[in-house]
Amino acid sequence: MGIWILGFGLTTYIGSPFTGPLGMERIPTIFGLSPFFFIGLLLAGIIWFVLNRTSLGLQIRSVGENPSVAEVSGISVSKIRYLCVTVSGMLMGFAGAVYALDYNPVWSYNFLLGWGFIALALVFFSMWNPLILLGGSLLFGTMWQLSLSPELVLPGVLSRYIWRMVPFAITLIVLLLMSTKRFRTRWGAARPEALGQPYLKEE
Repeated sequence: MGIWILGFGLTTYIGSPFTGPLGMERIPTIFGLSPFFFIGLLLAGIIWFVLNRTSLGLQIRSVGENPSVAEVSGISVSKIRYLCVTVSGMLMGFAGAVYALDYNPVWSYNFLLGWGFIALALVFFSMWNPLILLGGSLLFGTMWQLSLSPELVLPGVLSRYIWRMVPFAITLIVLLLMSTKRFRTRWGAARPEALGQPYLKEE
């Protein structure tokens, strides 16, 4: 959270002179959909395949569950963790670039509108399953697009501002569900055992 607040403040300060449209043209669509939509589907499938069907995925999962045992088995915990952090950082940067340069090419101090926190909630609620995560992402994306022009689908039903609140309200509901004992039990079973825990190699 500290890094996020620092980054938020710095980008607001540095980017304030550039507030407004970036003057960039969007990439042509494919069947009315952004090409990045298909790239997202492909990435979700690739990540699922790597994690569940390759030796690298087995190493990643073993490091996440029990790094000590993984190290004894000849797996470099540090290398795997650095690899995962680097790749995930690249994917997050790619997502931010797509949003800023293609989906919404306008600079403002809070142009992501809190979508990063929704993405974080989706990761936890998906039980670390890329395919469930993909389904949740499609659901939230559909609701957001509906909130932009609800009169095209549900004319006269509530205000667009209320529709824009729906994804965030559902995020709160998801977080409440995650706090229940039943979900914590299932979530605890799916969550990598060593998630967020530092690892020091024993000499």
